[in-house]
Amino acid sequence: MPVVSRNIWTNGRKFMGNLVPGLLSFPFAATGLWLWRPDEPLAIMPLALLAAFPLCGWFALAFFGLWSNGAMRTELGQRYGRERGAASGSVLFAGIARPGFRSLLDPHEDIALLIFYPEELEVYGEKLQFRIQRSHIQRVALRPNTHSWIGLGGWIAFECGEQSFVAESRQNDALIANRWERKRLAKGLERWRETGVI
Repeated sequence: MPVVSRNIWTNGRKFMGNLVPGLLSFPFAATGLWLWRPDEPLAIMPLALLAAFPLCGWFALAFFGLWSNGAMRTELGQRYGRERGAASGSVLFAGIARPGFRSLLDPHEDIALLIFYPEELEVYGEKLQFRIQRSHIQRVALRPNTHSWIGLGGWIAFECGEQSFVAESRQNDALIANRWERKRLAKGLERWRETGVI
């Protein structure tokens, strides 16, 4: 079995999730600015390239913003398996954060496996690890985050007093795919909260 790296959710991986989309979209802006001339301010090619910049940036973020996501999911799963054996509940790989967490690199404070058992939720992150009784979770609800501003994501909030936290699915390797499944996933998790079945 491959050896798990000491650190999984590194600043380098967070940075690459922003850098790769930037590298893919920045040439459009740079070329547009280079071609633009004050004496021809409405020339089509420079304006088209400048207009393409945010559009290409959105698509690049949608598909490449979760840099190394699959590798991190595998590494964290291997670490869990070595420490605790096979998970007996349904597992969701997610980025999580506690109330008040803020970061310029990424909205996720940690990456974690959320393991749903009939009577409790286990959160197994690289750094954050805890369990919550299902009966202590008052509600599962949708909340916005920085990805929501551009239509590419959002939180699923687990409201449970002092143990409240938010999660954003990273089950798929593309932000857009996780966004498409967000409402369905939240409904399924609310059903689990009510019945213990996911």
